[in-house]
Amino acid sequence: MTYEYCKKVIEGKLYETKEKMIEMLDVFLLRGRITLTEYEELSGMLT
Repeated sequence: MTYEYCKKVIEGKLYETKEKMIEMLDVFLLRGRITLTEYEELSGMLT
């Protein structure tokens, strides 16, 4: 669920800054809400 939400936010460019979105992804990864593979895919979409 978190992965799908983040993907929609990134695709729609609905985040404030890339840095803040990366910070959010970092927290989700550390808390186990997304996997490392999902993190890499989502962060790759930001660059």
